[in-house]
Amino acid sequence: MNSQEYILDRLNKIVAEYPFVQCTYQYDRFCNLHSVQILPRIYLNNPDGFGDLQYSIKKEFISLFPFERLSFFSIGNTVNIEQENYIATIVGKCFKNPEIEVFPDNTIHIENIDSAIDKEANYALAA
Repeated sequence: MNSQEYILDRLNKIVAEYPFVQCTYQYDRFCNLHSVQILPRIYLNNPDGFGDLQYSIKKEFISLFPFERLSFFSIGNTVNIEQENYIATIVGKCFKNPEIEVFPDNTIHIENIDSAIDKEANYALAA
């Protein structure tokens, strides 16, 4: 198993254990750095079970792949997912993007778009 296969395997285990989590994985060959974005951020900053799991994955990764690096981060950090380094996004079955909601009838609600449309309509009525 190479390092990318290892990380993908562990990310699948994370979302199985924490179904409200989304993991986006990228690998920068230039720096030999594997980066995993965790959403929502509250899981990344959680010192309980998720923090312990993250620590054990990093510890095992270092012992298996000592010349590569692994970093976990979330929105608000200075790391961004770059398209050319993107590997995969693994979504827990209960993960919910706070900005986009898909309803059972497959309609989509995008948070804040309704208020933006209302503001435009009010501006048009005022003019």
